[in-house]
Amino acid sequence: MKKIFVVLSFLIPLFVYILTLAPDVYFTDSGELASVATSLGIAHPTGYPLFTLIGYLWSNLLPWSPIFNLNLMAAFATAASSLFLFLSLDLLFTNFNLKTKVVRRVSELNNLLLALFISTGYSFALTTWQQATSVEVYSLQLLIINAFIFTIISAYYSAKKSDIYLILSGFLLGLGFANHLTSFMLIPAGLIIFFNKTKTMNAQSRYKLLLYIVGATLLGVLLYLYLPIRSSQLPLFNWGEVHRSFDKFIYHVTGAQYQVWMFSDSAASKENLKLFFELIPSQITWIGILFLIYGFYVVFRGNKTLFFTLVSTAILCVVYSMNYSIHDIDSYFVTAYVVLFIIVGLAAKQLINYQVNLVYLFAFIPIFNLFVNYETNDLSDDQTVSEYYRLVMQSAEKDAIIVSAQWDFWVSAFWYKNKIEGERKDIILIEKELLRRTWYVNSLERWYPLIQNQCSTEIEHYQEQLEKFESDLPYDARLIQSQFVNAINCMIDQNYGKRPIYLTFDILQTDPDIAKNYVKIPEGFLVRLSKTEDEIRLNYDEFDLSVLNKSTYGKDDKLHEMSRNLAILNLKAGMNYFEYKGDKNNSAIILNKINKLNNPE
Repeated sequence: MKKIFVVLSFLIPLFVYILTLAPDVYFTDSGELASVATSLGIAHPTGYPLFTLIGYLWSNLLPWSPIFNLNLMAAFATAASSLFLFLSLDLLFTNFNLKTKVVRRVSELNNLLLALFISTGYSFALTTWQQATSVEVYSLQLLIINAFIFTIISAYYSAKKSDIYLILSGFLLGLGFANHLTSFMLIPAGLIIFFNKTKTMNAQSRYKLLLYIVGATLLGVLLYLYLPIRSSQLPLFNWGEVHRSFDKFIYHVTGAQYQVWMFSDSAASKENLKLFFELIPSQITWIGILFLIYGFYVVFRGNKTLFFTLVSTAILCVVYSMNYSIHDIDSYFVTAYVVLFIIVGLAAKQLINYQVNLVYLFAFIPIFNLFVNYETNDLSDDQTVSEYYRLVMQSAEKDAIIVSAQWDFWVSAFWYKNKIEGERKDIILIEKELLRRTWYVNSLERWYPLIQNQCSTEIEHYQEQLEKFESDLPYDARLIQSQFVNAINCMIDQNYGKRPIYLTFDILQTDPDIAKNYVKIPEGFLVRLSKTEDEIRLNYDEFDLSVLNKSTYGKDDKLHEMSRNLAILNLKAGMNYFEYKGDKNNSAIILNKINKLNNPE
């Protein structure tokens, strides 16, 4: 009977995840990660070697497009994490001493039902579900977190195999580090269980076991050797070019460039902490919240070792994550939310010891989460990013050069569409913010050698100063910025008249010195550079926004809202330019499209 429930704990969430799976590229790093995994490249810091290697195998084994295959991998990994949570709960329900005065035998069926209700409730929690519908590293991290928790609980309760489980937990920890460095949050839990299980051992046996565990951990961490080895082969995507030096390697794998966002903004920390608590009802539901405090009491009274194991993990997760100023911080809270589900599960187990039929009360958690979170997490018809990308491409004439920093909305997707699926091979894209890194300058030279060669002197001078910054040597920030602008302007000047050249509006807002001597002509979702006040070349009658309207309408999250706002900003610029040129007909056409953005057909 247990095997049936184990299978259900995996298949039920997997079925729902597949129904809500994104059909194509999604926001932010989706396109880049899909490109890296498909081509066996190097991803953005911290490199994610485990994700890349598994993603490469997965994307090449299945018959569909690489991006759909990798979205499907996210669904499988998240569903598998639910399976491991089920196993952890079942183990706890069987072994945890609730210290209740009422001694009543709860049947295996009721224990399994309760474990299934809690684990599927976790599966349909807002933040868990978000990891399952599009490619990202967090889905694999969820699997590792839950597998690790299962192994340390197994080690704690096992009389004969605890050493094996502890060594396995060390290996899983190493794999976790090879996927995402937030795996350090699991270390206190592992140490607490280790010292508890070895307190009766002599010193020699304890150190020997610890050596095996550390060795198993290092075995997983050794996957980071993939980065310099593969980087030295100059793959298509070679973020960081970590083979160049040990310093470059360490800079990349530690995510040093992102550390400026750690513990840097007390206001952001308060907002993140507020967000953590605000999201709890969307995770464990209000029923879960009712039992949460009681659950802490049950665990503390029943087993202080497990109490401190679970609570230390949750606290470390929240304290670290709340001090990291990024827009998708909710994904970092998942470890704490897993702990909350376990604690709610133990409170529920205590309750059904008194009244076994109350087990069905906890079916409310997965049912509530399924219905409340379905619409938010249903990406099956969400083509926002692929449509935004398509409209940008429609805005660009043949052989165009585009300078942009709109990574989240279409640039990352362009990498996948252009380099992996072979679309618009005529386009040259320069990601402005990545140009502030030496590895990207080198990548542009390999991707578009003619463009680089035309400005070799300017780029060489810029590279020299940029290398000082990356190597933590004394540098002149104003000189770097000046040479950065000079390098981009050189590429624009050398190619004007040979290729159509475009910027996106963010460039005009953040770096007004770029192309400052050119007339900016809004065309679709781009701004064409010209030396005269040309007419707009784009036919707005054929600029179909209906799919973008449908995909973004009613979505109030930051990225969907910003996509709509960017679309409106671009359209208004085109409308104003037509009005300036006295073309009332085309101005009216664009105004009609703007109005439809709020009323999709």
